[in-house]
Amino acid sequence: MFALALAAPMAGARADIVLADKGRTDAVIVPNGFEKQAKDLQTYLQKITGVEIPLGAEAAGRPAIVLEVVDKVPGASDRPTAKQAYRIHAEGTRLTLTAATDLGLTYAVWGFFEDHLGCRFYSYAAKPFSSYLGPRFEVIPQQQRLRIAQIDDTQEPALRLRGFVYYLSLGEWLFKNRGGGLPVAPYGGAVTGTHNFYEFADPKVYFEKHPEWYPLRNGKRQHDWAMGLCGTNEELAKELATNLMEKRMAKWKDPALPIPLAQGDGYTGCQCPNCRALVEKEGTEAAPLLLLLNRILDITTKTYPDLQIVTFSYFETLIPPRTMRPHPNLWLNIVSSSLSQNAAGDQVGPIRGNPANRDYLRAIEGWPKLAPGRVTIWDWALTSNPLVEWPNIFYLPDNVRLWHESGIAGAALQVCWGTSDWNWLRNWLFLKLAWNPKADAEKLIRQFLENYYGRRAAGYLWDYLLLTKQAYEDARGSYVPSGVRWTNFPQMMRAKMYPPEVLEKMDALMAKAERAAARERDPAFAQHVAEARATSVDLLVLDEARYAKPFEPVKCREDGQRWLVSGGRADLPAVWSGPGG
Repeated sequence: MFALALAAPMAGARADIVLADKGRTDAVIVPNGFEKQAKDLQTYLQKITGVEIPLGAEAAGRPAIVLEVVDKVPGASDRPTAKQAYRIHAEGTRLTLTAATDLGLTYAVWGFFEDHLGCRFYSYAAKPFSSYLGPRFEVIPQQQRLRIAQIDDTQEPALRLRGFVYYLSLGEWLFKNRGGGLPVAPYGGAVTGTHNFYEFADPKVYFEKHPEWYPLRNGKRQHDWAMGLCGTNEELAKELATNLMEKRMAKWKDPALPIPLAQGDGYTGCQCPNCRALVEKEGTEAAPLLLLLNRILDITTKTYPDLQIVTFSYFETLIPPRTMRPHPNLWLNIVSSSLSQNAAGDQVGPIRGNPANRDYLRAIEGWPKLAPGRVTIWDWALTSNPLVEWPNIFYLPDNVRLWHESGIAGAALQVCWGTSDWNWLRNWLFLKLAWNPKADAEKLIRQFLENYYGRRAAGYLWDYLLLTKQAYEDARGSYVPSGVRWTNFPQMMRAKMYPPEVLEKMDALMAKAERAAARERDPAFAQHVAEARATSVDLLVLDEARYAKPFEPVKCREDGQRWLVSGGRADLPAVWSGPGG
């Protein structure tokens, strides 16, 4: 159902819907109340043909694009994803876009442009970040004569939720690439936990009177930065339920969207006898927190039966319990990590077949069996350190397939915007795969490289990405068998993954890509390659130099100016003053 259907004209079929021809049109767009989608159709068809197709009523014999929402899309499944399904059907003089929801109809519009008219939506400058992220870049093929052949294309996403966490609203770009999903959630289609236990059990309010609500550690009750609680305490569950109803549930507007209630950015297990006995029985530190949340929901659902909670499966709470089951109103948000916050999972490499990610894999495969349709992923897809080269693009396809095969409802990548130019490639690729995990990832990557950086530079950039992947694999195999985690980058990992000899090869490939892009007619390609270099290998070169030899004076090769740089390297002034300087 989620297979990408590039519906080419049928053999011998007549391309009989003429939408525009040499600056003229007889067609009409029939909104049927869906003005936003109709306007988007009108705007982008005009970009393609130069002709503005009017909005209006259907008339006999006149070519028409008809928008409609029905109870169920013909051919869609019975899964929750069917609410986002659509059908594009062209026959006679009528092109019909049918969906089960307003959002599904939005996906139909952009799916029509992408899959049937060759449009591509690669980047998006969302205010107020336009200067920060660069301009929007889209591919819109020009056709004076636009004829639509017979089409019968029904599509439905594989993952119910497809988005990102942190730092930026992606605006229309997310929906143009069929991201987001239902329920409509913040952070671009993500249903995630929030570090907020102490918002509802504030130690400043409760600790003096109720120290027993907080974890027993080293023989005494104490609160901490990881928002530890005594999960087996029944009175705590009652107070949390009361506070949650008053502070959040009474004001919650969307029952389909779970309310976050979760541990801190870490974990502290309570050492009291009751908590220890439950952990021993269930084989996981998640058990006391699961008991606490189940008790809270037993109380809150008496007043708010439709409201749900989402919590983290994170660090020590990754592993599912042996016999306990989450409340039907409880969602689990798995965070890519290992069992201990002090030990690295591998946030670059694959999940399957990777010993460093065995705990993460157990969570992915285990929780959906206990909470079907209510498990999402928070996956660290990029280090938050600006000195980045995070070569996980080639591992993303199998990770997405694993999530889908395991019954994960949705996934959100944490991308920490504003550094690597590969963000657009990574995130665009993720949305294609989250819609259709069977898509040809190599073909998609190469397509992006050619369209975004130019055909001449694409081959060098492909080799560059492969080189960074190999650098990770060499470093992981020889030095970091436990994996690569964002918190130990770049001071340790930069030196191990990208030693001088590897940086030299990376720099040489980027230089070739720059020279190749400069030969393209469109100057945007050269600008994109320059940005890629400035936000990838140039940053690594500067970081490597920072830990090298003492500073010495040098004359810049380009302008003759005097600089004081590490080791007296004559190449560094150009790197420092380039597009990323």
